[in-house]
Amino acid sequence: MLRVVIAITIIAFGLAGCVKSSRFDPSEASAARATLSLMEPRPGDKLGSARVFRLGSTDKLTVQVFGVPELDRTVQIDSAGSISMPLIGLVQAAGETPSGLADKIGAAYNVRYLRDAQVSVTLIEALSQQVLVDGAIREPGKYPLMGNSTLMSAIASAKGVTDLARLDQVLVFRTINGDRAVARFNLDDIRGGRVADPAIFGEDVVVVGSGPGRLGLRDLLLLTPVLGAFYQLTR
Repeated sequence: MLRVVIAITIIAFGLAGCVKSSRFDPSEASAARATLSLMEPRPGDKLGSARVFRLGSTDKLTVQVFGVPELDRTVQIDSAGSISMPLIGLVQAAGETPSGLADKIGAAYNVRYLRDAQVSVTLIEALSQQVLVDGAIREPGKYPLMGNSTLMSAIASAKGVTDLARLDQVLVFRTINGDRAVARFNLDDIRGGRVADPAIFGEDVVVVGSGPGRLGLRDLLLLTPVLGAFYQLTR
């Protein structure tokens, strides 16, 4: 059994040590196309692929009902995911888009109080859309997600990695269907265009590994290549 453990440890450290350079190599790149010149981006290119924004608990909103200013409110979504509106009471807001919530509120008013209510919902502060960045980071902490956030942009928000960072040991923790899952990424491969920069979502946790230290069994498993795939954590 001891020989098996030693063998696994040697293999794991071997994998961890084989870190490719972040230099772009067209022959290895699969997430970027090499070209001799760069054309100007089109308007649609700058927008990128839009990610649907879903409201969450603690988000702050302004709700306006056209023509009925006494119904206008600035509200914060509570821990149960609801907001309170005059006359109609609690409205489930978490999980809705701002336009979807506006339609829901308008439909509720149309049932008894208004005819063809025109409602707008404006997001003031997206407190639910934050990512925790920790580990070998210059300024660990929680950071708001701006637009289509990625792993690289989340790390940049925390002022980048320290000199002790292990770029091949960047973990992203995410809750999927109520289960805690984790995936491992290599920043050098992302920087070199060998793999795509993964999307980051609200409540994700990014942990950048640091220099050599004692490793447990779970750590050994995490050293195996897991690029882009999330695995459920078991107790």
